[in-house]
Amino acid sequence: MLVAQDLSAIGNLSLAVAIPILQVQKIPLAILPTSLLSTQSEGFGTPAVSDCYSFVKATFAHWQTQNVNITAALVGYIDNLATGKALYQYLNQAKLELVVIDPVFADEGKFYPNLDERLVTQKQKKLLQVADFATPNLTEAKFLTGQMQNTPDLTQLAREVERLLRPGGRAVITGVELDGQKGCIW
Repeated sequence: MLVAQDLSAIGNLSLAVAIPILQVQKIPLAILPTSLLSTQSEGFGTPAVSDCYSFVKATFAHWQTQNVNITAALVGYIDNLATGKALYQYLNQAKLELVVIDPVFADEGKFYPNLDERLVTQKQKKLLQVADFATPNLTEAKFLTGQMQNTPDLTQLAREVERLLRPGGRAVITGVELDGQKGCIW
């Protein structure tokens, strides 16, 4: 399984958490950092960022020469349009058995530091076209569908996200608050 996410020097998100969870399940991993961050993107101000585009491109080229067989992918935080494009091209050509995209770019009504609407329209929506499952939080689902009103119809919102996925794709929207409790809808 390809796991393409950011790696934060401080914080308990993304690759730092995904790797041990997947390894304990004995899933063979192909780990691909999409960016290196001084801290996670929320709660610590604007992090220092090292772009991994050159590494991503070179890694895909090397894997191709070595006939590395990837059958599934879990893709998270991407803060660079070129990296997003390289991932889309790889995923689109690879025809994997399972692709899960967590379009990490916003929460609580606003974008994470260093991210903006341009990344949503030019990268995230394109990546979702190859996804079997997507797991946006409520803010991300609103941005992806253009439904920024405070209380959208949640069933309709999930359907709108699913229209962005490959045919038959399913969405799970996280961070939905109902009756004082947070949960997910699908």
